[in-house]
Amino acid sequence: MATLSAAARTPLGAVVENQTAVELARGGRDLFGWKRTPAGVEIDFVVKRNGGAVPVECKAALSVNRKHMKGLVEYLRQHAAPTGVLVSLAPGSTTVIDGFKVVNLPAYRVERLGAEDWPQAPGGGP
Repeated sequence: MATLSAAARTPLGAVVENQTAVELARGGRDLFGWKRTPAGVEIDFVVKRNGGAVPVECKAALSVNRKHMKGLVEYLRQHAAPTGVLVSLAPGSTTVIDGFKVVNLPAYRVERLGAEDWPQAPGGGP
């Protein structure tokens, strides 16, 4: 599976998003979404946690880049939140963009979203 065509990513993206929702609900999290404009940026889930909110975006991507994080960074900027989570098929990583931390959580570790210590950098948390 070196690359994924758009036709393969669409149903796989739905699987990643649905499994993320299941794991968040299993952890007792209330799920909300966020959409900036009808044609603009959206976030799959916003999870209330410790008096704040953590945006969670799901992508069926084998590698991630700033384009995949655009919605997360926009949400973090607008809501002065420090950290967002990107669930993808890529290896775990942490990226800092304009002072905002985006934790890329590999889909096979999505059960960590129900844990109390998330989000943390890969190797120390999700």
